[in-house]
Amino acid sequence: MTKQSITNLQNHPARLLGIREVAALAGVSTRTIRRYHNAGLMPAPIRLAGRTLLKWRQSEILTWLNGQS
Repeated sequence: MTKQSITNLQNHPARLLGIREVAALAGVSTRTIRRYHNAGLMPAPIRLAGRTLLKWRQSEILTWLNGQS
């Protein structure tokens, strides 16, 4: 796999992000992301592994962050 194809995968809008990646993008802690999620203040995650693993679509998180001005 080339460096360019890896970069393309990392920037793909359908890429799924974990809570640490979402927190880093938002500039807040993972606890704050959990609070936002529980309060319904952010896009709904995709639940994997029997509903215990939360992942968010990169495109939805970026749209949400851009609307937080």
